[in-house]
Amino acid sequence: MRSFRPLLVAALLVGCAPAQRLPTPIAVRQGPFAVDLRTNGTVEPLDSHPVALPPGVWGGNVDALVPEGRQVKQGDFIARVSNRRIVEQLLDKQDELARDERGLERAKADAPVKQWEVKQEINERKQGWREKDLLSKTALRGGAPDQVAAAKKDVKLVDLAIANDPLAAEQRLFEKGVVARQELERVKRDHDIAELDKRRALLALARLAPGALHEEVEKARLDASMAKAAFESASLEGPAKRDLIKVEQEKSRVRIRGLAKEVKRLKKKVDSATLYAPADGMLLYPMIWNWKKVHVGMQVWNGLTFLSVARLDAVKLKGAVSEAEIGRVAVGAKAEITTAAYPGRIFLGKVTQVSKLAKEEDSRRGERTSGVKRFDIEVRPDVNTPELKPNMRVSLRVVGQELPSASAVPAEALFGEGTGRWIWLASPKGPQKQAVTPKLWGSDWVALEQTLPPGAQVYLVDPTQPLAPEVKP
Repeated sequence: MRSFRPLLVAALLVGCAPAQRLPTPIAVRQGPFAVDLRTNGTVEPLDSHPVALPPGVWGGNVDALVPEGRQVKQGDFIARVSNRRIVEQLLDKQDELARDERGLERAKADAPVKQWEVKQEINERKQGWREKDLLSKTALRGGAPDQVAAAKKDVKLVDLAIANDPLAAEQRLFEKGVVARQELERVKRDHDIAELDKRRALLALARLAPGALHEEVEKARLDASMAKAAFESASLEGPAKRDLIKVEQEKSRVRIRGLAKEVKRLKKKVDSATLYAPADGMLLYPMIWNWKKVHVGMQVWNGLTFLSVARLDAVKLKGAVSEAEIGRVAVGAKAEITTAAYPGRIFLGKVTQVSKLAKEEDSRRGERTSGVKRFDIEVRPDVNTPELKPNMRVSLRVVGQELPSASAVPAEALFGEGTGRWIWLASPKGPQKQAVTPKLWGSDWVALEQTLPPGAQVYLVDPTQPLAPEVKP
């Protein structure tokens, strides 16, 4: 009897052991099944007119801005961009234009004087040539009759003075001792002077003979030829100089016209830096590079859109989905729009655009840079919705594929991989393993090819594995 006692105790312990604890099952969903995804978005105007610097204005700093959100009409002032370099160029060109205009006015005033100077130079050269030519002819012809007569008269007077010279008588008187030596010396000097005067008179008379002085005649001829050449040169240069005065004035006019065009162009550039509304609507500050907006003092340049004027009667919604979810979105898919401004209201719309290029998350916008790429999507409301205003934040639910009827289980309820999938069904007899085939995957639920019985429940964990013991407080 002692040998059976341990077996009896063991049997009693086994019979009194509690049943295995099972996880709580989840009810299977029956009926229509739709694959959807949720994301956040921003309301943007559908009809928007971008504003940027016009061609020719390379850039500058924003000096003034109309506040964002203000209603403007076409032609209203919205911004001004300064460009110091263009303004400095304009001032320089204006100064240069003013100097050239003053110079042209002076040239016009001086033109008659310069014309007279050219004419006067020709007349002076002509007069000089005539004088030199007359001198040349005079030298070739010899002295004039009155000059020749005067020279002959001088010779006769000298001869008469020599003929009456008392030198011989004074010499005899000196020899006799009547006249002193000093007196004799004085008479001799007077005689020598008379002889010298005679030679001079004869030479002067000889110089007045025709062709007597060959060198002087040749010099006079050369001077006359040079004076004539100077006159002819002045006569030829005169018209050229007068034309040059006109040409210089025309060159000044051409330069002034060019400067005036340049000043006009620079003024247009300066005026172009003042921006006006291209249409009626609301002024908006679009995000630049998806992370910043324009502000006073910001540097902008040609080609950069930093303002827009939008109409608010039609809007679109911009959102983004991750690369793992982009396969569930297609153009034309239904979308539901909600916003905290209107709790409980759902605005219906459709996906109108799906980006074909993924983009990285931007930390400058406060996004987590997890390395996940995102695709932009665009949704438009089915009807006009004035409640949705630009820059308003919204929530989007995009509906992908739909099944009119299906059995759907949580994704955690599927076990296995590939084609070998199964679920654990809850039943009075205990967990039942059943093979299934996924038909349509959602974010959290999966529609099955098989139809499960009404009221069916599935386990999210393997019920054959023991659960962790409960922790009692």
